[in-house]
Amino acid sequence: MSTSPFPPRLEDLAGRRVRLRGHFVGAVRLEGVEAIGAGAYLLRVRTDAGTLEETTLTDEDLGNGLVEPVEERAPDCPAST
Repeated sequence: MSTSPFPPRLEDLAGRRVRLRGHFVGAVRLEGVEAIGAGAYLLRVRTDAGTLEETTLTDEDLGNGLVEPVEERAPDCPAST
């Protein structure tokens, strides 16, 4: 049994790209998560422009599917000849 204060989904998404509907345009990289109260979380994200931003989510937000994982693209590799 986990004793973590974070919902497993947030922990699993740390370091990955996600969409946070209603918070940011496009996908962001989830840099960190901090519990700030009963059912409330501070998320630190990095935008595509490279800026570090913060937003808050609640358990209700998570239950409503506000956080959507984004498939990571493999870096473009030149074809070998």
